[in-house]
Amino acid sequence: MKPSEITITHHAKKRFRERFGIDNHFAARNWIAQKMEHAKYLGITVDESGKEARMYASKGVVIHFAIDTNVVITVYKEKDSAGSTAKRLLIDAYHIVQKNASEAISQYESFSAELDEELRWLGEEIKRTRSKAKRMALQARINAVQMRVDELPAESLEIKRQVTRYARGVAAYV
Repeated sequence: MKPSEITITHHAKKRFRERFGIDNHFAARNWIAQKMEHAKYLGITVDESGKEARMYASKGVVIHFAIDTNVVITVYKEKDSAGSTAKRLLIDAYHIVQKNASEAISQYESFSAELDEELRWLGEEIKRTRSKAKRMALQARINAVQMRVDELPAESLEIKRQVTRYARGVAAYV
């Protein structure tokens, strides 16, 4: 990554000043580019407001970038290292957690598609039905399926937040 490709947010500039004593915008961009040469990608993080970011760790520093661009959102120091073996184990365990979370999220997406298909079928069925009892039963099922569809995004977000907590823990020791 070239320094000219990096943009730094106001918040990140403030953190550079506070945490690393870097006031110069160009020096900060060069510093980030240098750190990114040896950075380890830790995955996607989700902050308290639900905003996602790419997280990297490199030689004592954790850097958060915007999802689709090279915009630095924030930067902070890592904690002291716990040894290379421990680092590797932590990173391996984190990758397993990340893989499991990705699989769970893809299962939620697949399940959501199945529920949407069921909702379409129930909607067509309720239009054809003349029996009041059957119509009420179908409407109850529609309501139950719709409630489950509405819960899925919150569950996916919670999984992403949990992975973020793990990533921060790994970043603290890597």
